[in-house]
Amino acid sequence: MYELLTLEIYLDILFVLNFIMDYFIFWMVSKITYKKITNKRLFLGSLVAAMLYCLAVIVPFFRSINMVIYLIALPIIPIIIIFEPSNLKEFVQIFVISNIVALIIGGMSYGLIYWSKGYNLTTNIYSRSYNNFSLYLLFISIVASYIIIQSFRYYIQRRNTSIEKLYPLKILHNDQVIEVNALLDTGNKVYDPITKYPVIIIEYAEIEKLLPEGIQKLYLKGEEDITCFVEEASKSEFGRRIRIIPYQSLGNPNGMLLGFKADKIYVGGRDNKEEYIEQVILAIYIHTLSKEGKYTALLHADLIS
Repeated sequence: MYELLTLEIYLDILFVLNFIMDYFIFWMVSKITYKKITNKRLFLGSLVAAMLYCLAVIVPFFRSINMVIYLIALPIIPIIIIFEPSNLKEFVQIFVISNIVALIIGGMSYGLIYWSKGYNLTTNIYSRSYNNFSLYLLFISIVASYIIIQSFRYYIQRRNTSIEKLYPLKILHNDQVIEVNALLDTGNKVYDPITKYPVIIIEYAEIEKLLPEGIQKLYLKGEEDITCFVEEASKSEFGRRIRIIPYQSLGNPNGMLLGFKADKIYVGGRDNKEEYIEQVILAIYIHTLSKEGKYTALLHADLIS
């Protein structure tokens, strides 16, 4: 005879745990992909994801659906709400990363339960008791998973960029085209503090003609006060594009660079194919980057990952 198992479900606890986990999963995905999202969309998408999961538990119709199909369909609506992917390729990328992050966090969470309680895995793996799961362990697993994922990405970047690599860079702005060679720089960890976009550092001489005449005069005069550039840029449409980029270097721990968002930027890849990179800022460097003249820009490692 088979013993009938009774499973008690506390819907409020199930909803809260799933909402918190979904919120941090999608937040981590936004950090990994550098996809800009709003807190409102993140909250709404996580709310929808948690509600859909609860429906799968309490509604007989959803319980009859194959779990593999449901797990594939479950993230679709939240991803569309939170990330608003512009094409199928972007959606698939976010979908795959979301599932990988969810698996890592889920595995870390249940692993911590067994380690912290001293359970025997072979006798408890089929147990349906979830009362030992806590928000504390969930928080620890999320933090640990984020550190592991970011460490792994950093290791891959360092391994792929251990040798000097140059990439052709094409910048389109105001119907003008600039083509330069950019060095993939693992030391370039500069981000725009507002948009969190990665920053490409480029020599002033290369993009001088893309800048308004007033900005050019300030550079030629050797002006160092960044507020002068902001005031001058605000006199034209260019003012909406500028960014103030803080950076640190040897002998200049609190430096500031003038940055701006160009119309379009393409980076060369394999088989001479160009890839359009949208979420990136150009920061203007007044000095020379390469003594030999091999490159005139420093490409952020996150753009080639």
